[in-house]
Amino acid sequence: MKEGNGVSYWVAFLFYYQQLPCKQRSAAILNRVAVFVSLLRTSPGTSGHFVQRCAAVVPAADPRLAPFDFEHYPKKSNGGYIMTTINLRDFKFDTSTPMGRAMLNICIVFAQLERETIQKRVTDAYYSRCQKGFHMSGKAPYGYKLEPTVVEGIRTKMMVAEPDTAEHVRLMFEMYSDPQTSFGDIARYFSEQGIPINGKALARGFVSQLLRNPAYAQADLELYDFFKAQGAAIVNDAADFTGKNGCYLYQGRDVAENKRQTLKDHILVIAPHEGLISSDVWLQCRKKLMNNTTFQNGRKAQNTWLAGKIKCGRCGYALVSVNSSGIRYLRCHKRVDNIESCEGCGTLRTDEFEQSIYTQMIVKWLSFKR
Repeated sequence: MKEGNGVSYWVAFLFYYQQLPCKQRSAAILNRVAVFVSLLRTSPGTSGHFVQRCAAVVPAADPRLAPFDFEHYPKKSNGGYIMTTINLRDFKFDTSTPMGRAMLNICIVFAQLERETIQKRVTDAYYSRCQKGFHMSGKAPYGYKLEPTVVEGIRTKMMVAEPDTAEHVRLMFEMYSDPQTSFGDIARYFSEQGIPINGKALARGFVSQLLRNPAYAQADLELYDFFKAQGAAIVNDAADFTGKNGCYLYQGRDVAENKRQTLKDHILVIAPHEGLISSDVWLQCRKKLMNNTTFQNGRKAQNTWLAGKIKCGRCGYALVSVNSSGIRYLRCHKRVDNIESCEGCGTLRTDEFEQSIYTQMIVKWLSFKR
């Protein structure tokens, strides 16, 4: 538990209360304990002064309750106390008795309450920063780099275009805006031209993710109308969509569906950086993506016990088992993603290759046996 955590003091008080004689455990004391817990949860200040106030509140609640013995806790340089993590096993609750079980359950309830409270505060802070257009951690999208900046008096980071990679992004959007161009066409073109993306060959999945990101779009009224029609929660007014800045799209609260599948109830906010792609081209690509149809493979993928143990001899990528017309083949994972990026390892039937490896393993095992 962190410093200033009221649960720590509450646990300490429960342990102290458990040591009292049974005659002192009256209903009146329990009522005063409830008041004491309320004070613990609402008192502001640093942990050292907080503990000292706790020591004063206990005897004030009932004269029969002596002050806490905090001497075994480490002290801070200013004379205050530091409450560190408390292990419930150190308190030796007697769970064979009703009072011991009650004490343990109360500790558990307050610990869960503190956990959920912290979780809610973190979530609230995250969405509060989102609505102000702050960069919420993580690396910048391809084509941008991060630079320090100040937004509303708070230090954060904003994205700035990188000249070389930004041209690659513009080329991807320009190519995909053609109705006849697919992800594979873009990946093959980049492979043929020898243009690496983050040091690797361009993958179709990367292209799909990049084209969906509104951070590249120059947000204008057309973009505003599009997201509003899709049911997105737009933080900024329509007047803020001036056709210059990009946008951040955040996962909405309590929204189960992924923002790649639908935009309903997801949060759109104007970002401080400048967009790279005009809204016309971005919307053309986005609408084309929305009309794409995904066909699920009718057959369930069959794994091989050699998975993760065999690699392509040309590029070093893993070999994966692919089912084609009821026959399993081993293919280079890099070639599966982009047919032009690797020559592959030829035709390898999974069953025949497994049997060959298994036979060699038996021969090797028999040689050791002799």
